[in-house]
Amino acid sequence: MPGLELFLVCLTCVTLGVNLLAMVQSLWKKDRPYQYLAMFFMASSINYLDDLFWQIEGWKWCPSFVNIYIPFLMLMPPALYLYLKGLVKEKQPVHFFSQHGLGFWLALFLCLPYYLFDSTEKLNRLEAPAGTLTHHGLVTWGPTLALMALIPLGLIYVILSFKLLNNNLLKVKSFFSDISDKSLSWVRWILVTLVLVWLVSTSELLLPSNVTEKSVWALGFGWFELSWSLCFALLALNQQPVLVPKLTHKKTGNEQGVTKKYKKAPLSMAEIEDIKERLSSSAREHHLHRKSDLSLQNLAEHLDVSANKLSQVLNIHLNQGFYDYINNLRIKDACHQLIQSDQNILDIAFLVGFNSKSTFNKAFKKHTNTTPSAYKQQQSQIN
Repeated sequence: MPGLELFLVCLTCVTLGVNLLAMVQSLWKKDRPYQYLAMFFMASSINYLDDLFWQIEGWKWCPSFVNIYIPFLMLMPPALYLYLKGLVKEKQPVHFFSQHGLGFWLALFLCLPYYLFDSTEKLNRLEAPAGTLTHHGLVTWGPTLALMALIPLGLIYVILSFKLLNNNLLKVKSFFSDISDKSLSWVRWILVTLVLVWLVSTSELLLPSNVTEKSVWALGFGWFELSWSLCFALLALNQQPVLVPKLTHKKTGNEQGVTKKYKKAPLSMAEIEDIKERLSSSAREHHLHRKSDLSLQNLAEHLDVSANKLSQVLNIHLNQGFYDYINNLRIKDACHQLIQSDQNILDIAFLVGFNSKSTFNKAFKKHTNTTPSAYKQQQSQIN
């Protein structure tokens, strides 16, 4: 085996090892979301086993294993979606294959004629020069059609996953002032790259073999798959479930957060003004916004009001969600510190309650339309 081919085999083995290890660690966690994560890595491992099978020319001694991996590919999109659904504590399906196994059963149906095809004839077809093959209907096109079906199936679950992430973002912003470990923003990038992997993998079916068999293509795609697998495994295994209280917001036409509880228990004007005054007094005297782990429940307990009433005042009567309200206080505090204090920007960011400079810069830009350093420079010139 030439050196390059041996290197590609080693690269595939390492990627396979990453997926197998991630699968075992997922099973070790035992929680429901990680069981679906294990299913994802199991299906991915079978895919890389197929890559290895072709690289070592295993089809020559066992043609029956050709295309066995295809139905398992169909498990990856729903498994990833259900892993995310479990992270945000939404209801999980009781029977996976009856509720989310359509892709698997469809691929199995399309590939079955090929699996039952005579092994000797199958080997002859695999060894035949390109352009000399006789087509046998579903036997020939079944596996290709199954692979093509992965694109719409994957896109459906990617769309569902993005919808899930957006709903989760709304929920965590309603209850927490620091959402860095709860927003699942890393998943968005993982989903985008996963779609690219699916598209590139499927496009190999349409590209000429003299392109897909080039060393540059194989090496580039091999490194990409290894990098993606490693990043996803590390991030997914370290992500803790997002625990959000039951108070959930329902979007209306003007994008204000309104809950059914608000309608059932409307506040009087006296209560609204009282809570507003408590909020204002708390911000002036206690600087609770400087607590990086401040939550809606913490603030409600400090003000001696229910979390539902506080949320109602913030969303309906102050036109701000909890996250935006606290960040607004932090940015106002930061603006004051930038003018009055000699501390550097990072120290100020930590002082007012942010956990990272990037989060601080993003929030500062959103609320002031400028950067902290530019704001400080502008104010120094004015003064």
